[in-house]
Amino acid sequence: MYIINELKSNADKIGLNYSIIKGVEAEKLISKIFKKFDPLRTSGHLAISDNSKVISLEENEFTYTLAIKKQKGYLFFDQEGVDRNLVLEVENVQRVGELMEESFGIEYFLSNSDLSFLIAVNWYVIEVSGDCEDIEDLMNI
Repeated sequence: MYIINELKSNADKIGLNYSIIKGVEAEKLISKIFKKFDPLRTSGHLAISDNSKVISLEENEFTYTLAIKKQKGYLFFDQEGVDRNLVLEVENVQRVGELMEESFGIEYFLSNSDLSFLIAVNWYVIEVSGDCEDIEDLMNI
């Protein structure tokens, strides 16, 4: 099953407003974000860089997004997988943790509509790059 299908189903279940960006439009958006933040790994265990700020996954996996100001956001996934040219645009990034709590073992990138930050969530850690002052108190700086 495609990750995007699981997330759509779970977003419907929790009442999260979303839309799907696909094809060339999704490719351009992802490329723009990757050009700005130059992540270390865009497939496998997603990672931004050795210099990114870190948030404990164990303690914050489903709650860290509550610390981000309410805004539109983009979730996208392993860039070698079947969901590589798909973006889930959510109306409120604060609800991403709630969405992921309903989903199983998904690694993802998260950015906002201003593309001012990039977050990578993998099985081990949450990495943050860019301007995401809202969640700095959760980071191990």
